[in-house]
Amino acid sequence: WLAATMGNQPIQTLIGKTLIQGEIEFRVSESFYKGKLVTKKEMIEQLQTADSANLIGKKCVQAAIDHGFIKKEDTLTIDTQLHAIILRI
Repeated sequence: WLAATMGNQPIQTLIGKTLIQGEIEFRVSESFYKGKLVTKKEMIEQLQTADSANLIGKKCVQAAIDHGFIKKEDTLTIDTQLHAIILRI
């Protein structure tokens, strides 16, 4: 599934782009990130039962922080976008 926005842009506009921050080059690849668009509420519901999540974008990562799935210090900023990976073991 795919959160509907990344920062202030619809995520569809960032699919296929490469975000660069210093030595980090992060490709928002279509084969990995393109999927079903969901609302913030749907994303939170999915995170409640997900074993893993790979989040990119200010709004979806901030929503995960706000709902206690991750901590701000466990995120990475790449070219103004927040990124986080959640793994439940």
